[in-house]
Amino acid sequence: MADIFVERSSTGFLGNLGGSCVGVLLGPLFLLGAVILLWWTEGRTNLADVARKSVVLAPDRAAPELNDKLVALSGPLLTEEKLGDPGFLRPRPAIRLERAVEMYAWVEDEHSESRDKVGGGTERTTTYTYRQEWSRKPSSAGFRHPEGHQNPPAPVKDETWSASTANIGQYRFAPAEAELPAGQRLSLAPDDLAFGGAGAGGALEAAGAAAERMAPGMVEREPMRDRVAGAAASRPGVAPPVALLPAGTPAARFDSGYVFLGGGAVSAPRLGDVRLSYELLAPGLAVTLFGKLNGSTLAPFTYEGGSTFFRALPGGREQAIATLDTEHTVMTWILRGIGFVLIWIGLGAFFGPLVAVANILPIAGKLSRGLIGIVTGIVAFVLWAVLVIVSKVVHSPIALALVMVVVVVGGFMYLKKRAAAAGQRA
Repeated sequence: MADIFVERSSTGFLGNLGGSCVGVLLGPLFLLGAVILLWWTEGRTNLADVARKSVVLAPDRAAPELNDKLVALSGPLLTEEKLGDPGFLRPRPAIRLERAVEMYAWVEDEHSESRDKVGGGTERTTTYTYRQEWSRKPSSAGFRHPEGHQNPPAPVKDETWSASTANIGQYRFAPAEAELPAGQRLSLAPDDLAFGGAGAGGALEAAGAAAERMAPGMVEREPMRDRVAGAAASRPGVAPPVALLPAGTPAARFDSGYVFLGGGAVSAPRLGDVRLSYELLAPGLAVTLFGKLNGSTLAPFTYEGGSTFFRALPGGREQAIATLDTEHTVMTWILRGIGFVLIWIGLGAFFGPLVAVANILPIAGKLSRGLIGIVTGIVAFVLWAVLVIVSKVVHSPIALALVMVVVVVGGFMYLKKRAAAAGQRA
């Protein structure tokens, strides 16, 4: 059952007027932020253009003549290594393994409503709702009403493991250094759990029990607990469970497709219960890797401005370039949209005091907000379009040269026409 808290506050006319005056001072900052953002957006490097300059590298033959150049290597992504989650998940062939941790915890929802009052004041009602659900970020540090809604610390955290080496054909690279495609959700079964499903805590408890069963007088040169941790560390891509799990971590078990830690169940959890899921990038995916060739290995390629490019994308070279082009276009329009909103907010802030005064009659305040929103929206669009065009032209040498040619030719034609008109009058 949810816990609900309702808070009400009122702000008078002078308070609203003062707040709107502060907004007037912040308006130029929004406009400046929009200019900077749009300028930077139009100057961003399209990685598709970088990738188009790559040289195709055949995966089955050496190419010393391409050393230190940007190459495009296509083929199945392979590795001989296995990755696992110490104490929880048995190792399996993988390029990358990601652990996602969810805790059954308190979460806070905040909902606010404002109502204008005659005289220019405002009444604000804020509702805080607390309920328990599965959460990736179970912190209660910022709760408005933390009493009775404290979340315990998670016994484990999100973690990512990468194979130390992977290869495409005869060329090797370090997966941890490259940006790789997203993995697939791993469908778990009971046999996937490490240590027979007992969890790391169970494994260490078993090690301790084994040590206690040693015959009197026997000396253990290496503690059993350390040997369990060492054995896990010796497996490729697997770190010791002792280094990851704090004392008192509950034993893990399989439950409804998750690795589950806690006293409840996935279907009937208790506060503080934890469930683990995994994403796996398995070997065999056909990709194109862009990077710098160093003999038989690939490494990050440095291009203009000192930025690096080292990325594998699904499919062949042309498909990978098309993907990069699409990503750049989508992100460009998202940033342009943010820039437009910043301009709109900045312009609207200048009219805040006018709205505050009109709000003495709530209906007048509502109409003024609507009218000002429409007008500033139109002006913001014009300014936004000008900023985008100017930024794009200045960042493009070809476009800038064309504009300069048009200006020079247009100016020459205008002056020639004026001179001809003056001659006729004379």
